[in-house]
Order: sequence, then structure tokens, then C-alpha cells
Amino acid sequence: DSAGVGGSYELTELESGFCNDVYRADCPEIATPLVVKIFSDMAKARCDGPCRGVVDRAVGEAGLGPRILVRTDDALVADFVPGATLGEADVRRDGCKLAISEIAPKLRQLHALATPPPLPDAPAALWRGVDAMLSRCGDATISQKVLAR
Repeated sequence: DSAGVGGSYELTELESGFCNDVYRADCPEIATPLVVKIFSDMAKARCDGPCRGVVDRAVGEAGLGPRILVRTDDALVADFVPGATLGEADVRRDGCKLAISEIAPKLRQLHALATPPPLPDAPAALWRGVDAMLSRCGDATISQKVLAR
């Protein structure tokens, strides 16, 4: 149903979205397609509502990912970036030249970004997320076990 969007639109489910539902939205009124990411229960367990999508926004603002147009506790809307999802074979092709020349410099830029608020400083944000996901499986203290080693 396109009520409230201002017209008709077409949704196409995308395959890559970690644990979230991700769609390409084509709207005749908008020149370029959009991406709609609906946060799953797993994503909601990993972090509180105000924290969801803030990394996506920071990455977009740094020019390392799509621009985030709307972020809520339940979903986000971003610019669609055409292309294919790289697989391991793509990265390893030609002696890993792609990984060395293109991917590694972008990862360096990504990891140099400050942890966006309201997320806790790294690595606490990672461990909290891991614990939250594993608590759904009955073990909420994996970080304590790893840190105790």
C-alpha cells in the first residue's frame, strides 16, 4: 500500500541485509531509487532504539556508504547505491589486488571514524551487541568469558 508516500511505488526485496529486511523502493516521483531497511527483532535486541542506524548515518556522512535520509528506531531510508555484493571469491581474485588497493584503504577510513553517539565507546558497543544477540540463545555473558581468558 502506498498511502502516505505521495503516490505509487514498487518494492523489491534485496538479498543482503544481515538480519534486517531490506528493500529497494522505486517511486515515480523520485528520480533515484531508495533503500528501506526495517530493523529485525535481532537488530532490536542488539541495541536500543536511539542507537539503531547511527553507524549507517556516520558512514554515509563520511562518504563511505549511502546517505541516510531518514532514521527511526524501527527503520531507515537511504539512497540506493547500485552494484553487486562482493563475495570471498571477488576479494581473493588476482592475488587479492582488489582487497589491497580498494577495500583496505576504505576499511582504514571506516575504522578511523569516532564511535557515533549515543553508542558507547568501542569495544564496549561490540561486546554489548554480541551479548544481546547471544542472550536470545540463552547465553548473555560471552564477553565476560572471552575477557576472562
